[in-house]
Amino acid sequence: IVEQDFDRALNPLRAHVTLELQALTAQELGTGSRGAHLLAAHARTRAALAARIGPQGLHALGLSALP
Repeated sequence: IVEQDFDRALNPLRAHVTLELQALTAQELGTGSRGAHLLAAHARTRAALAARIGPQGLHALGLSALP
């Protein structure tokens, strides 16, 4: 956080914030961690939704053939 503008009492009025995020893999989360449990639940939800939709052909993606 870099404070850029201040009022007369030196209270910051404007600041520039730099934020960096990194996605962790299942291996980096570690077995048994809360993150690993959340990732597993997300994977189960995605699989259930995919099963509900069923197999889709290339036409459903707007393709007539693979490139």
